[in-house]
Amino acid sequence: TMNNEVAVLSDAAADNNNIIIHAAQLATLRTYSMAEAAAIKCSKPVTMYDSAPPHENPRYNCAYNQPFLTEAYTCGTIQIPYDSDPWVWECRSKSRLLDRIMEHHLKDSVFLSIDIGAGNGDWAIALGSFAPKSLYAVVEASPFTYQGMYQNLATNAGLIERVYAYNVEAGSPEAFAEYDGNTPLFDNVSGAWVGPIACVSSGPNIYLTDKCPASKAPVPILNIDHIMTDFVSISSKNEGGRAALFYLKMNLEGGDYQALLGARTLFSSTETRPCYVYIKLQGDNPSHEEAFHLLRNDYGYTNFADLDSGEKASYPPQGRFRPNEGNYEFGLPPAEEKACVERVQQESTYELR
Repeated sequence: TMNNEVAVLSDAAADNNNIIIHAAQLATLRTYSMAEAAAIKCSKPVTMYDSAPPHENPRYNCAYNQPFLTEAYTCGTIQIPYDSDPWVWECRSKSRLLDRIMEHHLKDSVFLSIDIGAGNGDWAIALGSFAPKSLYAVVEASPFTYQGMYQNLATNAGLIERVYAYNVEAGSPEAFAEYDGNTPLFDNVSGAWVGPIACVSSGPNIYLTDKCPASKAPVPILNIDHIMTDFVSISSKNEGGRAALFYLKMNLEGGDYQALLGARTLFSSTETRPCYVYIKLQGDNPSHEEAFHLLRNDYGYTNFADLDSGEKASYPPQGRFRPNEGNYEFGLPPAEEKACVERVQQESTYELR
């Protein structure tokens, strides 16, 4: 169970497609209480490597240009079967992001990041340990995976306080087609979510509901725009200032296009859009092709590279390490990228409390 003991926002609202969700209600979807977090911390955490060890599969074997911090821990497996090391999974994207953080002098600055499809938290642990003032929104639909992720995060003192975790599915505005501003999304008595849901694989149906098959669990659907409005509000309130979004990472194994449609407000403003997007794309996945064109053509991220293929600006991916797969970085045109980074730098000057 989750509650709002960690952080209840002001009644700042997320408004997308005429759907208004008050932040105090969103807090019930966001995170465990601090007491619950303490209860699930590892009794014997595994120390993270201080460099990426050689891996027999070149897909996970990267040479990082930046040294890691070693004061970060996991509870064991981050991405099966890659043990406790969060640096091997999607390592070329992480390596490039570390270089970007150093290039723009953000290592000791406050900036926002959002991870859609956070899995067991490897990005937040890796990048959060590297940039010790960065703030994270992590979104994971599977309740089972979410619990493991939160356990990994809770084991790292100083990290869990900077991460806001959402056990929801990032969907498109179409999920709210039957709702309007007068339709409640939360039960007025119990406070339970009664809005759109997704049935996700999560072992047994832990909620004992007839909304999903026995092998799946129902979780709320939110748009990325909803999540970002909440994240910006709560991070500003808790940290005593305003910070800007530096990057968005996404890996939904097929739901990427629908999720990006739910981020149109975020991407439409030069004051809110991320400077970089990191996403794994597969050439044989129609949703990934749609996501590629949406990012490049609609959202304006025309400076893109398949990091797995020697940074070639091509799609479909060449599949150098795995057929039809590429880990991509999307960036803005040079002048817009420069302006975006300067905005992040300017809004990262306050100190964490």
